[in-house]
Amino acid sequence: MSQPLAEPPRLPPATEQQVRSRAAQLGELAVRYGITNLAFASPGRLRGHVASDRDLFDMFEFQREASDLLGADITLYSDGALRNEHVSPDLAAATPL
Repeated sequence: MSQPLAEPPRLPPATEQQVRSRAAQLGELAVRYGITNLAFASPGRLRGHVASDRDLFDMFEFQREASDLLGADITLYSDGALRNEHVSPDLAAATPL
């Protein structure tokens, strides 16, 4: 009988202090994936502008590398989400890095 695969342990969400202390490195990393205008929304959540020639894979790779850099979980939301009627208030009020 086979065993179910165990999921890797989840990292805690990145704090504002963690994100801001590595803002320059996160900015450089983001540019490699076509992401600009990074902003801190809330623990573990960043907002950024994703270039039109980029896709979800670029966003996921940025998230993976940013999480590795910080040792904490990061999720990136495209600023396109701001067009949604019921956008999360933290994304709308995100502050630039």
